[in-house]
Amino acid sequence: MLFWKGRTTYHGASVLELVRTMENAASNYSNKGGTVAQFLEWSLAQLDEPIAMGELALGSQVDDETPALSYLLLLEQHGLGELRTTPNSDQD
Repeated sequence: MLFWKGRTTYHGASVLELVRTMENAASNYSNKGGTVAQFLEWSLAQLDEPIAMGELALGSQVDDETPALSYLLLLEQHGLGELRTTPNSDQD
């Protein structure tokens, strides 16, 4: 999977891996390795027009993959990036 954000391309095998890659690349984010929700909240607050955390699917019964996908789709919806899947190289 790929996510383009500005001039930067993030790669990952899953949306969760993409979000973690974005977290690691965020030089001004000091809580690397924390929960996905912490990074998503911080990231959304950094936007010129912040997006409310309530727009993400969060909760104790939700795995991290769901809010990670919601986050990437929200960024795409607001014109702040583009999510693409890549073909599996194992398939013909």
